[in-house]
Amino acid sequence: MQNQIALIQIVSEQTMQNVLSLIAFKPAKVIYLITKPVEDRVEWIVKATEQAGVSCQYEKIVMKKMPAIDESFRTTFDAIRRGKGCNLTPIVNFTGGTKMISIGAYSAARENKVPSVYVDTERECFINGGTGNMPCNLNLDSLWDETFRKSNRKITVPVILRANGIQGEMYSALAYSNEIYKAAECLFTIYQDNKKRDGIIAEIRNKLSGKDRLILPRQLMETGIKAGFFKCENDKCFISSNNPFSHDRLFLSFFEGLWLEFFVMGQLISTNKFSDIQRGVKYLAKEWDILAVDSTKLYFFSCKSGKNFELSHIYEVANDAQSLGGRFTKKYLCCHRLNKSIQLMENIRKLEEITGVKVLSGDDLMHITCLLYTSPSPRDS
Repeated sequence: MQNQIALIQIVSEQTMQNVLSLIAFKPAKVIYLITKPVEDRVEWIVKATEQAGVSCQYEKIVMKKMPAIDESFRTTFDAIRRGKGCNLTPIVNFTGGTKMISIGAYSAARENKVPSVYVDTERECFINGGTGNMPCNLNLDSLWDETFRKSNRKITVPVILRANGIQGEMYSALAYSNEIYKAAECLFTIYQDNKKRDGIIAEIRNKLSGKDRLILPRQLMETGIKAGFFKCENDKCFISSNNPFSHDRLFLSFFEGLWLEFFVMGQLISTNKFSDIQRGVKYLAKEWDILAVDSTKLYFFSCKSGKNFELSHIYEVANDAQSLGGRFTKKYLCCHRLNKSIQLMENIRKLEEITGVKVLSGDDLMHITCLLYTSPSPRDS
């Protein structure tokens, strides 16, 4: 149900403040204040809110590339007039844009005595600008809580991606059985021994036809049978033709390294904190391992199960996460095996401080749920 509101929004490089206010306020009309360099962001915002089940009429008012306070003031003043002309209550969202644009928009709201709001995405709250009386049915504290923290949360991985101009293919963590996650936990324990890991992979690779008996650790056979990877005939274990990954290459990939993604997803699911968890997110030539959403925050996980670790991986995670969800994205690089030499760990800690990426390995992965909210913050946040 739409509210009789004309939401006036400043559009900038970051779009989540626009998406969040639209989902919460459910206005009858939106007036976007834009400059040419960010005009395409309007389409991103529209697609993201439609993905979240919210749509409304909108129009755009274009300002020059670097508007001064007075132009922003006049443009917002005009937008307020247009909103009132439609018999709607204008609310000015002065979040985003340059300081000059924001100040001008706020000043116009105060001059016209209409309500305004600031969207603090980092601290997860709406802040009343105090420029006019907010409609009596809108309590900003409860509005955020009811929209984003309770069971009707609208922010999902696809919504955040669309807000950043990305529409990709992905697979929900809920599409997989709990037994698959238990199999991944089993591999996490067994693969602590490199020789056992290499032996299991070689055994499965050599018997992909499913016709030859598998010789595997009993614990893995038992969990693998429950997960549907293997079948038991006459007390002998074989690869099941109806396994969850029917394609041979994907089936083998699970035991070679994909299992770590499932192990991490299993840990995330166990927290009951995430409203959405997706894996294998593909967009153009890129593919990202795991994306998850808690309230309005995007969590980015890259998984490296092999022996080869390079410091450049940290920069890759930082750059990819920035492109997906902005600078407030929580970023993690999960490594099953990491040579923890003193020099390497010193270099990793330095890069964690610079990039905000948290590197998790070994026992950290077993206790990942305790570490999710302790990522270092980038210096520019």
